[in-house]
Amino acid sequence: MKKPFVISIAALSGGGKTATVSALKKRLVNSAVLNWDDYGDEVDLDRDINEWSANGGDYNEWHTEPIAADIKRLLDEPYEYIILDYPFGYLNDCVGKLIDMTVFIDTPLDVALARRIIRDYTSRNTKYDFGLADVEEVSLAGLDKELCFYLECSRSTYARMPETHKPMSDLIVDGRKLPEEIAEEIINAIRIANETDEERRARIYPVILSEYNPAWTEWFVEEKANLERLIDADNIVRISHIGSTSVPGLTAKPTVDIILEITETTDLEKLISSVLLSPEYICLREDDLTISTPPPHLRFIKGYLPDGFAKKVYHIHVVYSNDNDTQDKLLFRDYLIAHPEAVTEYAELKRKLFEDYEHNRDGYTEAKGAFIKEIIEKARGFI
Repeated sequence: MKKPFVISIAALSGGGKTATVSALKKRLVNSAVLNWDDYGDEVDLDRDINEWSANGGDYNEWHTEPIAADIKRLLDEPYEYIILDYPFGYLNDCVGKLIDMTVFIDTPLDVALARRIIRDYTSRNTKYDFGLADVEEVSLAGLDKELCFYLECSRSTYARMPETHKPMSDLIVDGRKLPEEIAEEIINAIRIANETDEERRARIYPVILSEYNPAWTEWFVEEKANLERLIDADNIVRISHIGSTSVPGLTAKPTVDIILEITETTDLEKLISSVLLSPEYICLREDDLTISTPPPHLRFIKGYLPDGFAKKVYHIHVVYSNDNDTQDKLLFRDYLIAHPEAVTEYAELKRKLFEDYEHNRDGYTEAKGAFIKEIIEKARGFI
């Protein structure tokens, strides 16, 4: 049985923590909730909290053993998630080691204070347009006492909380948002935290369709010059612009596909070392490629950043000269350039496939296979 995923939600008093936990519980149906406030005095400090904060605030002084014990108990239960309405995140070692994700709701001090006043010192009267409290509904003496104490003592404690929590949190959300909006952000973060490498690649490198951009030809020329600068000229037979970005007017993924034809005597390891002198390139060998490629089963990609695409993206397919697959790709390109009606048909197919394959680049490529094969057959007869 997979153990539950433990999420800790922290915020200032009045920061929206409890409301967010409630909204999150509704979305994460198979979940258990532990509320810090339910533990009362048994988890409290042995000294005044403002004194504790002013003297460095060691979070291990809090007696969190009861909540840690309950988390351990729930870890053996058939829940998918354990949600903690809990103020310390990773900062307390006893509970922190049991948490998978910490969230800090970053709420401005004035907003949190206003929420506490509304919560603790007024009774909202919904009969009036703005739901404002009547004067007699406000305990002015209690409010005055609370605000004086806030200014003299507790404000500095509240102010330190973001300073200590934010660097140690996995996710920081804006506390001015609605609880439902914050819950949505947390769920997205959980999904990302639990995704596989394949799912992550699909998310950050989706299929993107763009209308034809004349600059793609310029990008090719620029990259061709880069390759000629990096690679020994004796190894290069031809460098060609292929794929949809090479066809004027065609809707395409904004990725410039290039075929680099090399001699069969090329020292591949030396070639790879030469290209990788530029850190922008990533080398993919046979075991890294998810779609069948001709010998030497080598591709360079450029423009893949850790969090998504750069402005210019390239796929450089390295093949030996006179490869049949290369000739087919060039035939396909040239036929489309000569037949605008085929360009229109291909663009319509791309748009339809995009709906099903936005996050499956290999599936998108394979789904175009029948059309491409048909066009290549026509192109052979057209020669």
